[in-house]
Amino acid sequence: MLLIRLLGNALCAAVAALVIALVFVARPAHVGRPSGMAPRMRALAEARVPCAHRPPGGTAVNVIDVAPGVPPAQIAALIQLRPGEHVAEVNDRVPASDLEVGALIASSPRRGEFLDLTVASPAGARRVLVLLH
Repeated sequence: MLLIRLLGNALCAAVAALVIALVFVARPAHVGRPSGMAPRMRALAEARVPCAHRPPGGTAVNVIDVAPGVPPAQIAALIQLRPGEHVAEVNDRVPASDLEVGALIASSPRRGEFLDLTVASPAGARRVLVLLH
């Protein structure tokens, strides 16, 4: 019984010493963002990342992760096409026009599925995988 009381008092003393050290000894952290970081953060946010994965001997693959609640009509706006690029295939179907591409993208996706797009340009082709959550 005496041993348990001694251990309990020692634990309380250790916790009290830790609280006192954190409150009185440690200085509060500065919460504000340094002003020099704003241009750098803006540049990082506006940077366009090239195709990240290029399998050996294959085409480049971009993956777009679509959050739940995004309307199907807005999915086409998430696919960023460079100048001279166009969507050549949607889920291995060759559309006749850009209007059909938009209609296929807006009509086919359901939650838990994906869209497999082939984007073609004079420089070559790349694949865009759109994951719907």
